[in-house]
Amino acid sequence: MTIERAFASGSSTLNQTSWTQINGMTLTPGAGDYLAVFSAEIQFAASPTGSILRIAIYVDGTIVDHSERQIQDNSSLNDMYIGVVTSAYVSPGAAEVVEVQYIIDGGSMAVTNRELNLFPAPGTNYQDGDIVNDTIAGTWTTLDTMTRTPASGTYLLLFTASAQPPSATETIGFRLSVGGSPVVHTERQMFLESSAAPASYCVMIAAMISPNGSQVVEIEWARVTGSGTQTCYERNMIMIGIPSADIKQALGTADDTDSTSGSDVPIDDMTITDPGDNDWLVFFSSSDYYGSLSSGEGMTTYKIYEGGAEDTNLTRIFEHEDSIDYARMTLFTTGRITLGLSTDDILAYWQANSTVQRTVYERSLVIIREPTVSYKLEGITKDDDGVALGSCECFLVKDNLDDTYTFIAHVTSNAVTGAYSFTGIPDNDANYQVISWKDDSPHVIDVTDHILTPEVE
Repeated sequence: MTIERAFASGSSTLNQTSWTQINGMTLTPGAGDYLAVFSAEIQFAASPTGSILRIAIYVDGTIVDHSERQIQDNSSLNDMYIGVVTSAYVSPGAAEVVEVQYIIDGGSMAVTNRELNLFPAPGTNYQDGDIVNDTIAGTWTTLDTMTRTPASGTYLLLFTASAQPPSATETIGFRLSVGGSPVVHTERQMFLESSAAPASYCVMIAAMISPNGSQVVEIEWARVTGSGTQTCYERNMIMIGIPSADIKQALGTADDTDSTSGSDVPIDDMTITDPGDNDWLVFFSSSDYYGSLSSGEGMTTYKIYEGGAEDTNLTRIFEHEDSIDYARMTLFTTGRITLGLSTDDILAYWQANSTVQRTVYERSLVIIREPTVSYKLEGITKDDDGVALGSCECFLVKDNLDDTYTFIAHVTSNAVTGAYSFTGIPDNDANYQVISWKDDSPHVIDVTDHILTPEVE
């Protein structure tokens, strides 16, 4: 199994008023459980009309409703670049297509750099999604339904949503909390200036977390500035169980300020050193700020470097059009990269188109690879008296929890000791079962409980 990838960089017009596939954003991965994530760079029209663009993940022609995200342009935001992002935990069948579709309620926008990824995730995973709007007009509180108490372990946490401040000068904040404590590097903020209202934007938080089994994991949000009521639309919080060797994180909490123009500059603290040669799925997110702007000065290009070179498929432009000065805006990129050397580093860079001072705030760079560990189940076949019974046929099956089972493997127990071993099991779900029998005089058969949990090999 591999990290599936569909990507494109050519500009494609988005002008369909019924749900339509985004050009090139389709994969047919085979049956299984996957983390689906999509991010893209969007450019508003030269003369925006207040259009709302919606995107969503589809599986076998059916929308994953809580994956719908929206952005809205405004007559003040001419030609502005912005991002979209969405995610879902999906389980397609053998020949089912996973794709990203869009719909726009009028006018047009353009999509440029874009990538859809499917990360194989058969282990311990959680998803909490909602299609009911939540509103807030106060301080930090739990975002409705974005809460879970997972089993102890190491996880990638991924939260994506779209939100809209009211038609005023307002700032929305989002952050992750584990065990009642905010995870500082995950705070993201989006601001709406009254001259650019109404408008809605996407937000992403990605982080490596290790809850202890009793800690609540939740997304919190707040009205950071202003006095109106703010709205969060469709959203989901996903936790993917990852062995600790297969997830890496760089985090930053101190503001990074720069005024360099026209050249790539590494972002402070956004370096992952020597993660190992492999395919990695990358998540970078933050929020940035510009002060006073003149026309065309607030364009920032965010890039991911691997092995000293830019991976252009992950490059995204986020722009503060001069109507959105003195403002924080969310930013993000996702995608698969391939490291050819174990000594290659992964870094996040930025480049501005002017010397106007800019700031990037709390941020994280997270990478995951397919788990390199495998699991095993071992036991001994015995007779009714508890004496080892050798040469039994042993079949390993997995309970699919829907009144069906999947055959995994067959072995024969040792002729003398009765020992058997199943190796190379891809996950440690607690729903395996061994069925064993021996054709002899008399014939014997037995089964284990259906809640066996494989161990690491």
